[in-house]
Amino acid sequence: MTDSIPDLWPDMFPLPQELPPIALLRAQSKNLSDKTGGMVTTAVEVTEYSFYRKRERKETFSMEITDDMRKQIQGIQFESNPIFYVNTYLVAPYMKNYRTHLFELSHRASPYYPVRLTFEDESGDLSPEGEMPKSQISTATQEGLIILLKELFSRDSTQKLIGALYSASQAYKPDKPDRR
Repeated sequence: MTDSIPDLWPDMFPLPQELPPIALLRAQSKNLSDKTGGMVTTAVEVTEYSFYRKRERKETFSMEITDDMRKQIQGIQFESNPIFYVNTYLVAPYMKNYRTHLFELSHRASPYYPVRLTFEDESGDLSPEGEMPKSQISTATQEGLIILLKELFSRDSTQKLIGALYSASQAYKPDKPDRR
């Protein structure tokens, strides 16, 4: 029975020219781990997604496909383009995987860009709840994201936190391999 059901998918799907943002973030995780000898790394997690647009659908059933219906099918834009929220954490594996949030990046499933980065604002005062204010910045290109990430990784507060986690991890790291 399945032999008579045709394959309706096209032979090739268009592949994006840009790297997915998560690929850039995971590569940077490896780079940080290499630089710190595995004392500090990052965890990159897609924590949730949302369908940002919902619209009522009116379904029409017909036994015969007309030219008018073919024109309508050509103009369909799918509404289920989710937004992905990718959180990046600094992680100290030798400190029982202690982790602290570094930033959140959000983007649509397609196209990947523009992206939005949300991170703590170093210049602001603590809120009455004891939280740092948040800043957001967006970029429309992969090149722009690379520049923003480099700036974020080079911030004084990020560098000091990595240094503190590195130093503390050296104290937690066992001198000899665990032989359990």
